[in-house]
Amino acid sequence: MDIARPPIHQIAARPKAVLPIAEMVVGLEANDVADLLPRVFNLCRAAQSLAARAAMGLPLATHAAEDLRRDILRDHVVKVCLKWPPALGLAPIALPQGWLDDLSQMREVLFGPQRAMPRTAQAFWAFISEAEGGLGPVLGAVKAAFDPHVACTQVLPLARPETVMARFPQENTVAARHARHPVMKAIAQDYGRGPLWRATAIALDMESCVNETLPAWTKRPDEVVVVPAARGLYAIEVRVEQGRIKRFRRVTPTDHLLVSGGVLDQSLASLDRPVDHPLMTLLLDILDPCIPLELREVGYA
Repeated sequence: MDIARPPIHQIAARPKAVLPIAEMVVGLEANDVADLLPRVFNLCRAAQSLAARAAMGLPLATHAAEDLRRDILRDHVVKVCLKWPPALGLAPIALPQGWLDDLSQMREVLFGPQRAMPRTAQAFWAFISEAEGGLGPVLGAVKAAFDPHVACTQVLPLARPETVMARFPQENTVAARHARHPVMKAIAQDYGRGPLWRATAIALDMESCVNETLPAWTKRPDEVVVVPAARGLYAIEVRVEQGRIKRFRRVTPTDHLLVSGGVLDQSLASLDRPVDHPLMTLLLDILDPCIPLELREVGYA
C-alpha cells in the first residue's frame, strides 16, 4: 500500500516594488545625488553615503568610518536585542542609556560575563544553553526553533570585493565576514548554513562593532567602491562627467539575497513550510531583506 507523502511547498519570493534609482539619478549633479541616496534608502544610511561620496570622488564626512560602525551596530542591536526576542518568546534585551557610546558596557550586555563571543564550539554550545544573559538565550531560541539542516543553503561562494558586482548566487550576507570563525564552522557542520549560522554571524559582527574591528571599505581598480554594511557588502559604480551623473550602478546584499537560486530561494526550499507558517516569518526576520517581499505558494512538488 502506498503511503501518502506530505506536499513539498514551493514558495516564490518577489519584491513588492523596486525603485529605479539609476533612472532617477542619471543627469543630476553629483553632490545632490550624494545627499539624496541616504535619504531615499534610510537603512544603511552611513554605508550609502560613504559609498556614494567615495565613488563620485567627493570628500567623505569627517567621521565616515565611525558613522558606518555605529550604523551597523545600531541595525544589529535593533534586530537581535529588540525585534527577535519577542518573536522567539523572550523578553527584549534591556539596553543601558547611552549604549551606542559605551562600548565597554555593551560587551557585557551582549556577551554576558565573558564580555566576548565564544571562540570554540564547546564554549558556544554552553553560551547558548546556560542562559547567562546577553545574546546566548536568543541564539539558543533560534537553535530550538529550527531543526538541523532546515532553512539552509548549500555552500555558496563568499562575496568578495572582486565578485560583489556580479549577480550570481553568492553569500553576500554578514555570514561571509565570519564564515571562517571556528564556531561558524562547527554550526555549518552540525546544523547547516541556516538560521543559527546566520544569527551567530550577526552576533560576531556585533562583537566586531564594539571592538572596532570591522573591515574597511575599498575602491577597486575599476573605481567600484565596496563598503561593509549591516547585511553584507554594498557596492556602487558611478561615472561623473562635468559634475553630473553619467552612469550609476549599485548592488546591495538584498540583490544577492533575491537572485534566482540564491540564499532566499534555497532557504525557502529547505524550510518547506506554507507562507503563513510562523517559522517563515522568523526566517525572513533573520535573513532581513531591506525591502518588502511578497511570498506566495506556486505549487507543490
